Amino acid sequence: MVREAVERLIQLIEEEKIDFSEFEVLLSAEEKTILNVLKRKKRAMNINEIRNTIIDDFIKLIKYYGQIKELEDKIRSYSEERKPIYPLQRISEKKYSNRLNLKFNIDKSFNIKVIDISSLENELNNLKRNKPRMEFWEGEFEDIPELFIKVYEELKQRKILKNGKILERDKRVVAELINKHGIARIPSYKTIERILTELEAGGLVVSRPDSGGRGKKLYAINPKLLKKLEE
Repeated sequence: MVREAVERLIQLIEEEKIDFSEFEVLLSAEEKTILNVLKRKKRAMNINEIRNTIIDDFIKLIKYYGQIKELEDKIRSYSEERKPIYPLQRISEKKYSNRLNLKFNIDKSFNIKVIDISSLENELNNLKRNKPRMEFWEGEFEDIPELFIKVYEELKQRKILKNGKILERDKRVVAELINKHGIARIPSYKTIERILTELEAGGLVVSRPDSGGRGKKLYAINPKLLKKLEE
């Protein structure tokens, strides 16, 4: 019954009597998110790949807010280092040095490294102007910098985020932290599987066994629907 209704819907889309976006309003945020992944990736994917793609949306924001904080901290630190030493400070230092009878050998070849704070400020401003957008996620989420920074710092502390990269196998941990800090609720593997099964029953999604022999199924958006969406 549902399959027949969706097949009729696809027919109406093909005949340009309705637009696909009109149908999408009937879907839940999770269903739309999963369809977004399959529509834009344009290839067969297993459940793990679909979930990791959803997590990638949040990883972009985690890195964005984390890098902003690191740049702001660096600018603040360098600004502190460049503060001048006033005469009163020099007198105090000399006074206490004499009192303690300390002697200092100054290496005249020592060079003070000049930090170009303006270049760091430009880098920070450019970064702020290029905030990444959610490409796949359709649900609500808490876009609060402090929450994303907590995830960023924990990922670095646990050495999951290295050189700006996160391994596919570690994205499960990222999802756990996103859920833990109340940023969003990343759908579980079981939830994604259930939604795909329902979408497949409705004819929006097709599947086939993974030729890799791991017992997994690969899912893709209905080719008829994809063809129409690309026109």
